Amino acid sequence: MKIKILWTLVFVFAWATCCLAVDIGPSARSVIEPVPFQWDGKTVLAYELFVRNVNLNNLSIRSLDVSNGDPDGDLITHIEGETLNEISKKLENQMDDVVIFMWLTFENSLLPKTIKHRIAFTNSLENISYVETNVNVSNKAAKVISPPLKGNKWLALNGPSNNDYHHRRTLMYFNGIPYLSQRFGIDWASFGKNNMGFRNEGHKNADYFCYGDGVYSVADGTVVDVRKGLPDNTPLADSHAVPITAGTAGGNYVIVDIGDHIYAYYAHLIPSSIRVRVGQKVEKGQLLGRLGNTGNSSGPHLHFHLCDSPDSIFSQGIPYVFERYIDLGTYQDDEGPWIPDSTPKIVDNELPFRNEVISFSH
Repeated sequence: MKIKILWTLVFVFAWATCCLAVDIGPSARSVIEPVPFQWDGKTVLAYELFVRNVNLNNLSIRSLDVSNGDPDGDLITHIEGETLNEISKKLENQMDDVVIFMWLTFENSLLPKTIKHRIAFTNSLENISYVETNVNVSNKAAKVISPPLKGNKWLALNGPSNNDYHHRRTLMYFNGIPYLSQRFGIDWASFGKNNMGFRNEGHKNADYFCYGDGVYSVADGTVVDVRKGLPDNTPLADSHAVPITAGTAGGNYVIVDIGDHIYAYYAHLIPSSIRVRVGQKVEKGQLLGRLGNTGNSSGPHLHFHLCDSPDSIFSQGIPYVFERYIDLGTYQDDEGPWIPDSTPKIVDNELPFRNEVISFSH
């Protein structure tokens, strides 16, 4: 009898807990406080809104109003229609139903302390409902770093932008928590005298002008992780040299703790080129290894990003700015030669934008 009563109580408690956990309507949240940074002459806040139970309630997101979170704050932007669709992504088999990728630009550095979001939904009967959520703006400043590379005509391939689908949309989940370590990731490749990324047909790593270039520490720090020994891939091949897993995706890499819970990640390095070991202190500008084509890579390049933990996948990407570089223009064609389209200009304390071509020569 006591056992039967006990099991009855357990069932009632479990049922009640389950009922309490079920959301009766949609909700929205952000998992980070966005850190402002300079980009393309503007101040930017980049973060994500995770909207839950949209599908469960047969709702469609109709529009999003973004406002200054201060009392009676001004409207920053209104987003709807195709523009909203382009920055939204439906998630399958996750706790969140839709993610909205936010990329707010401001013409000056006077930012609100809080961003208010008002999401309008419609159901099958065209009834409108609303959800509001606030996101606090971080009081931290973007990390100022030196370049991980040296030389001229470097392409910020798949660089920071809300239009980048390679890094910006690469969400990973662990224990129900979304991570976006590559939020500000860049794949660096360079152009040669022919303003192409390679000579000949590009079927050999040595054909690429960036292959073998030095990769340098962007700040003083301590090496916390190293992976080496993976073979180079063959460019443009149908398969990789090794099976791609979470452990091999970055190929040969180095991770450096540069302080303030910020970690610099350098991936796809040449086998046996890494010059540092775990626990070693490194200085800004110190050679770490050489640019290669290992791991989840189809051609020689350096993948670089900053994140908030030594785990390069299950971490949050952190914005950064380079002390100085020279803007040489933008690469407009995915296959043809680069055509310089602007007068070179010196840029201080900014994060390069997607497909910007720059020089790290001073």
